[in-house]
Order: sequence, then C-alpha cells, then structure tokens
Amino acid sequence: MPTARSEMRAAVVDGIFYVPGGFGGLTSFEAYDPADDSWVELAPMPEPAHHMMVTAHNGRVFVFGGGPDLSWQATSSILVYDLATDAWTAAGEMPERRMSGEAVSLGDYIYLVGGTGGTTAMLRYDPVEEAWSVLPGPAQPREHVAAVAFNDELWVIGGGWGGGGAVGAGGGFGRDGRVGDGGDIQSGQWSVARRPRDDRGAQWVWRGRGGRGHYRRRGRDSGCAAVEGTCQRGGV
Repeated sequence: MPTARSEMRAAVVDGIFYVPGGFGGLTSFEAYDPADDSWVELAPMPEPAHHMMVTAHNGRVFVFGGGPDLSWQATSSILVYDLATDAWTAAGEMPERRMSGEAVSLGDYIYLVGGTGGTTAMLRYDPVEEAWSVLPGPAQPREHVAAVAFNDELWVIGGGWGGGGAVGAGGGFGRDGRVGDGGDIQSGQWSVARRPRDDRGAQWVWRGRGGRGHYRRRGRDSGCAAVEGTCQRGGV
C-alpha cells in the first residue's frame, strides 16, 4: 500500500478496493486493483478520520463518523465519494456521533452497528432520502466489530467493550448473529447464531416478523452467565 496506515476500513466497487483515512494517513484515499496488482492515489478526504465506518453502496463510497485526531472524540459526519468525478461531498450528519463501528450495505439501506461515542442502537440510513431510522442494537454493546451482509441478512461478529477485552473471549459473550428476515429489518429481531468452537459465551441475535421482536439467548460460559446483555461472574 503506498501509504502505510492502520485503524481504517475498505470498500469494494466493481472489483476495486477503496481505502480511506486511518492512522498514518488521516486524509489519504487510495484504490487497489487486484487484477494488475496496482495502486492509484485518489482525491483526499476533505476531513481527517480514523476508526470510521465505511461501505460501498450503489457505486459510491460512504464514510461515516470516526475520529479526526487523537482526542478520540467521535464525529457525526457523512462523506460520499463519487467514482465518476473523483470528488467527495458532504451528505449531512448522522443522528449521533460514532466511531469504531461497522457500516454494511444491505438492500436499499446502509446499517451502522456497534461503535462508541453515541448510543448502542443500530442506525439505518436511506441514501436516497438522506433519512435515518433508529433500530435496536445487539444485546451486548460492542465496538471494533466485524459485520457483513450474507444471504440477505446482517451478521455482527465479535468486538470488545469498555476495555473488558474481546467479546466472546474470557468471560465475554460469543458471536452475535444475523439480523431480521432480510426484507424488513426494522420489524425483525436478533436471532441466535451458532456457538463458537471454544463453547464460550452467549450469543444474541435480533429476529422477528409481523412487527414484533425479541432477543433470544443461547450458550453459557462455565464462569460467566449472560443476563440481558450483561455478564455476571460466578454463573449467576
């Protein structure tokens, strides 16, 4: 990579990797073509950012929030990159400040899950209307998460919270799972994913139909019981 960086995300459009920001290049923006193993420098971001949430949606690259410097104060900015013009535009602001979460494009919307700086809710963004909806987040708060769209569902995996180590390790929770029924996530609920191989933790997934939803729990660590999104030692 031309600019050595960390704490950033990448997005893929038409087989090209787009890598904005991060420590070591807070406004850097470069693209990688795996077909010919080449990099190109693109228009720099108009605002510095690390730990931001990044995804591709309908041929554009979206950058949400992040931190501008070492103050670790999250922002609420939205930056959009247009591949055709090699230009960035500001697209308003998120309902709250957030960093260290994950952005996932699924259907007509972009979902922001996890992170710090704001609430623990999941945020849904409509890029056409530039409108936001607030949805329930995973029962276990988390940042530095991994999340992907798979089979028309949103999967949220791992992360950490409050300096207590990785979610799913030690006394923490295990993997979170998929969101909703793919068609209308707002009326869905978190459902339970398969247990981790090391048999630790409890997994929470939001799932449901018909406008109703609830959390379900499965799994138990021998030294830690999960109680409505908290972890209590001693199995109580």
